[in-house]
Amino acid sequence: MLEQRESLFGLHQVTALDLTTRKPLGDIKVLGTVSIASQGESKELTGGSNPYPFAVETGLISSDITIGSKEIPDWFFPAFMGQPVTANAAEAGGAISEALVNASGTSALNVVTGLASVTIKAGSEVDVKTSDYVIEAVSATTVNVYAISDVDFGQGAAASYVDNALKINSTPLAVTSGAATEIPGFGIELNGGSGTIGMTPGDTAIFTARSINTGSTEVIVGSNTDVFKEIGLLITSQLSSGQIKSLEVFRCKGIGIPLNFTSGEFAETEITLKAFRDEARNGVYRWLNVNKS
Repeated sequence: MLEQRESLFGLHQVTALDLTTRKPLGDIKVLGTVSIASQGESKELTGGSNPYPFAVETGLISSDITIGSKEIPDWFFPAFMGQPVTANAAEAGGAISEALVNASGTSALNVVTGLASVTIKAGSEVDVKTSDYVIEAVSATTVNVYAISDVDFGQGAAASYVDNALKINSTPLAVTSGAATEIPGFGIELNGGSGTIGMTPGDTAIFTARSINTGSTEVIVGSNTDVFKEIGLLITSQLSSGQIKSLEVFRCKGIGIPLNFTSGEFAETEITLKAFRDEARNGVYRWLNVNKS
């Protein structure tokens, strides 16, 4: 009697492992496809007029792994981009997450003759909108404000751009010595310096704000301290006909995360890794098939 034919159905989970502790770094459940290309190269001996090789030897075997992930968990960045993620606590009143700094010129931010700071206006926290902002001196005592994105303009008091330059104030805002001037509808105040205000028209300063939130994460990629680490992987198939199939990759390394933004679609990120030999386990990966009773 012939035995039941073996097949591979579906995809359940990919789990990444720390090679030192063997603890999980994290997992991926929302997956498209996962593949490992264990295909060998043939080295052929040819010559003369004979069109066929005289001998064939084994060359290199590819070890490329491709993971099609439809989620982007925080652990991707230390695993594949070389930097840990910073987790920020919940901000019940929003936050100026990056303080005001001069961008062009030096007069827009000046604790005596320009802006001393930007702060959240008490009682208007709900109106703070997540964005990067640019403040430009229009005259010695007035400024315009620009929001780099309107993705959060529905937060609190609804807002809109007033022109195609992405300006958010309809008329220039006055900067007054020792006083606060509100950016209308944004829950943010511009605080004037302590002396006579005298900015240089055209000078700019920038800051970033976050709306009320339950927490946030951020990471800066591309530092000269990036360290790309080796990890292990366990890939498991979907439970099918009482069978569980898994592939454990002993050692591999992925460098980079393609981030794809697609209009009206959930993004799928394709991560490429290289598997390589683990001397202690005398192999590259282990295939396991469990027939449940």
